[in-house]
Amino acid sequence: MSSDSVSSNSHGQSDEQWMSPYEYEVNATFLLYHNQRFVQQLNSQRDNMNVLNGKIQALRENRASYDAMLVSINQEWNQVIDDLIFLEARAGGLLNALKALNNAENSGEENFLSRLLETDSIATGYIDGALANRCLSTERLIKLLEDAINAERSRTESITLSLPAEVSAE
Repeated sequence: MSSDSVSSNSHGQSDEQWMSPYEYEVNATFLLYHNQRFVQQLNSQRDNMNVLNGKIQALRENRASYDAMLVSINQEWNQVIDDLIFLEARAGGLLNALKALNNAENSGEENFLSRLLETDSIATGYIDGALANRCLSTERLIKLLEDAINAERSRTESITLSLPAEVSAE
């Protein structure tokens, strides 16, 4: 290379290709302006995202509240049905009450719980557990009713057997 050739800097660019200080200022101002715009856009989007997250959280809380309310309503409804069946049984319609208990358990409760399962608003395990507990308590209730009926029959038979002996003794 000759001495009149253009010298190169460490980046392999010639000194003539370097920008003037004025061009640095223009580029720095341009970059600073765009950087500020991007920061403003980022802050705006962050604020919008925070607002949306707040709305999502409120909706989740409402959903949880509605789910809890539905479970509570289901429990109260089942209690009302059971109370009506027991009242009917005490009024003398024991056979009809047991049939109603079977029908109520198979139709209303299953329909209600299946609707809940379709919406997937509550954990499936919770509903399955609630249904299993309900069935278990119903089976226990029927067993207690059978025991009460058998005890009443035994008591009635013992009274019936003791009546002729008392009448003949007089």
